[in-house]
Amino acid sequence: MENLKTDPSVISDKEWQIVQLIRQLDYGELLIVVKDGKPCRVEEIRKSIQIK
Repeated sequence: MENLKTDPSVISDKEWQIVQLIRQLDYGELLIVVKDGKPCRVEEIRKSIQIK
């Protein structure tokens, strides 16, 4: 697991899942929740309303 922090060419399974989600997303935003340096949850932002 230490190689993930020292070698940028190594990617974890969870990071690969995030890359796949980004590639599948036609348009929008993702919120990535990270704990202890590892992604633990991804939320797709569906709607944003700007209030003036």
